[in-house]
Amino acid sequence: MAWEVVEISRPAIFFQGRSLFARIVGRLCKPINNRLYNREILQAVERLNPQVFLTVKGSDISSETLNILASRGIKTVNYYPDFRFSYDDVEQSTFQLYTLFVTTKSFQVETLQKLIGKEKVHFIHHGYCSDVHNISYENQLCDADLPEVLYVGTYSADKENLFTSIIKSIPSIRLCIYGHGWHCAKDIGILKPFLAERPIYGVNYAQLINAVKINLAVHMGPADNSGWQDLVSTRSFEIPACKGFMLHVDNAEIRELYDVGAEIDVFSSAEDLCAKISFYLANETIRKAMIEKAYQRCVPAYSYDQRAKEIASLIKLNN
Repeated sequence: MAWEVVEISRPAIFFQGRSLFARIVGRLCKPINNRLYNREILQAVERLNPQVFLTVKGSDISSETLNILASRGIKTVNYYPDFRFSYDDVEQSTFQLYTLFVTTKSFQVETLQKLIGKEKVHFIHHGYCSDVHNISYENQLCDADLPEVLYVGTYSADKENLFTSIIKSIPSIRLCIYGHGWHCAKDIGILKPFLAERPIYGVNYAQLINAVKINLAVHMGPADNSGWQDLVSTRSFEIPACKGFMLHVDNAEIRELYDVGAEIDVFSSAEDLCAKISFYLANETIRKAMIEKAYQRCVPAYSYDQRAKEIASLIKLNN
C-alpha cells in the first residue's frame, strides 16, 4: 500500500530465554525493559512524526506513552489477534486509550464494546500471508516420507485426548504432530511415535500443508476464567491458501467462511473425525476437488493484504 513502516522491535529490547535462569533474569529486568521500550517508541515518534502507531496486542505499552501519542494527534491502533487478554504484559486498562481496537475474535466484541465504546471496536478475521502461504514454489518433499494426516500446533490436554482417540481408532494412521509442548503429554507412550518433537515454520510449513492428504484444524481450548476459545485461527486460512485439504473443528463461524462439504469439511467429535479421516483418505478425487474450491474461496480474499486494506480504511474513516 506504499506506507512507510518503521518497526520498533520489542524482542530486541527485552531479555528472553527458555531456561529457568533466563526467566528469572527476564522478570527482574522487566521494569527496566518496559521503560526502555516505551522510551524507544517515543524517540521513534519524535524522529519520524508518524500519522499512525499500530501495535500487535499492545504488550508493555504504558498509558503514559499512549497519552503522549494522543496529544500529538497520532492515531493509535491495537490489532489484537489472540483469544484471551489474560497475559502479564497486556494491561486492559490501556485499551480505552487507543483510537481503534481491532480484534480477530468475534466473541470479544461485546466485552470490548462495553469496555471502550462501540465506535472504537472492529472485528476483522485472521488471514494468511501471501509471501509465505502459497504454492509458487516447487515442492521437494518425498511422498514416501510424508504422513497422511498432519497437525501443527501447541500442546493442550484437549488435543492430546483427541489425537489419542484417533490413534486408538485408526492404528494404521500415518499421523504427524509438529509443535511446542508435546513432551508434556500424559500418555506420551501412545503419542511419541507420531511426534515430530519440533515446530515447523514459514515455507517449510507451507510445503508440508500442501503435500499431505489431510490437515487438521484444531485450536486451543479455554485458558482462563473467561471461557473464551478459538473458533477459527490462522490455520483456518493458511491451510486452504497452501492448497491443503482441511478438516476443521465445527462451529458457526467456519461455516460462514467456507462451504462445508464442498470446500472443506468439519467434525464435532473424535468419532466424527475418525470417520471423516477414513472417508477422505479413501476418496482422493473428492478431496482434490474440495481443495481447489477452498483455494478459490480463500485466495486472495482472506489474505493479510486484504485485512491490511480493511484496517487502513478504518483509519481513514476515523479522520
